[in-house]
Amino acid sequence: MKRIWLGATVAAFLVACGGGNPFIEEEDTGTGTDTGTGVESDRTLPPGTASPETDNSIFRTEPTAASGGQVGDGYVTDVAYNSANDTFTVDNLGFDGDNVYNRGTSVSSLGPYAVYEAVAQFPDSETGSPINQFTHRAIYGVSTTGNTQFAIVRTGAYSDYGFGGFIYQREGGVTLPTSGQALFSGEVSGVRDFSGSGGL
Repeated sequence: MKRIWLGATVAAFLVACGGGNPFIEEEDTGTGTDTGTGVESDRTLPPGTASPETDNSIFRTEPTAASGGQVGDGYVTDVAYNSANDTFTVDNLGFDGDNVYNRGTSVSSLGPYAVYEAVAQFPDSETGSPINQFTHRAIYGVSTTGNTQFAIVRTGAYSDYGFGGFIYQREGGVTLPTSGQALFSGEVSGVRDFSGSGGL
């Protein structure tokens, strides 16, 4: 019954168009002066480098809710990797201990990318009693040249979308081809956070 109803609706729509058979191409009688309006888009780049060019560095962060992101986005403002002890420092997130993340215990890497986690407990500064912290995870990746890096940090400790953010950057310039095609071959990884339930 649905197919008959849909077919009748389409036929009624085409009849309502008027002007005879809509499937016969008609000659364009326009003046040729209409240049159109072009592509309309609300696409914006994440906050960071204002005018990226191929010959200089790029730095980007996740947009906050005030600048187009969701609640909880864009809270990661500063990250640092310490290769001497393989730790990852994240600033501007609450309940993640002393901001130092160690290499993950259950998952230490996802393909070529390193996985870090905040401490589960941190001592009270007055009494020394352990205080449970929220679960935070970080993924850190560096290109083979070392020129490109990214960091993704999230917590799944909230019933709504958790707090966190991402940062990516490129040091120096890059030579982009002016023609041809490109193929990405490699691995990708991410952190999945949920809206409406906790967990990562």
